[in-house]
Amino acid sequence: MRLRDVTILFLGMVSAVSGSETIRTDDLLEGKFSISTPVYKAHSGATLIAGKGDNALFTLNSSGEVTFKALPSVQKAHNDYTIVVKEANSEITVLLRVMNDVIDLGKEGKLITPVHVGTQWFYHWDRSGDGTSDNSGVLNGGADFVSFDRLNAIFNHDAKGKTRKEGVNNLYRYGTINGIKLALPTSGTGKKDESSPNHAYIVSRSGKCSDLCAIWSESGYSEPAGWTANRYGAATPSGLGYSALNMQNGEISEMIHYNTPYAALEVL
Repeated sequence: MRLRDVTILFLGMVSAVSGSETIRTDDLLEGKFSISTPVYKAHSGATLIAGKGDNALFTLNSSGEVTFKALPSVQKAHNDYTIVVKEANSEITVLLRVMNDVIDLGKEGKLITPVHVGTQWFYHWDRSGDGTSDNSGVLNGGADFVSFDRLNAIFNHDAKGKTRKEGVNNLYRYGTINGIKLALPTSGTGKKDESSPNHAYIVSRSGKCSDLCAIWSESGYSEPAGWTANRYGAATPSGLGYSALNMQNGEISEMIHYNTPYAALEVL
């Protein structure tokens, strides 16, 4: 994914000491940019401060465009870089993240076809390991779908690492696979519980949403390219125990512990 707008999207600015600031740039996706793609646009006359951060990996031209000297290789989930720029009387620290386009989860398969929603990255969990959303790989019985029993066994921590044995919910949905920190998305409808009289309903297209709902809406109310037109498990509970969102039609349905939806995972 390329940097949006004028090569950069400011996601936040945090004041530091006087005359300095820290900026996080938009994330990049490995293989989707070149060494000529600016990762930061400084004012003319700015300089990279030698010996600071990861400045040795970057170059800055007379127009103030900071670019990689060579394309990075991402071995795990992402590479994080710190670029320190001198502008007039200010020192600006730029934080840049390059995401891997395919993340290896070892015996648990792969994360593929990432989707960028705001500041979050979501991947289809290719549990069969064939590199697609088809159920045709050699891992995990050749299936990408997964039971909530299995999801509960992995994603049973809150953001601070506290464990809950009763199963995933909107708070306890974090886990680690092959050293990669991950989160099972919520339904994203804003509800704490997805119980409904008919055990299913269609998400409104006019409301605000996040996580699974945002993936669906920002993909044109459909499954993202490379994903499957099927149910994706949510961390949000329901009267039957669990819930899922169907990427094909936006239906939220209640599910029980041994139901087997597909899974999208957020890489942290």
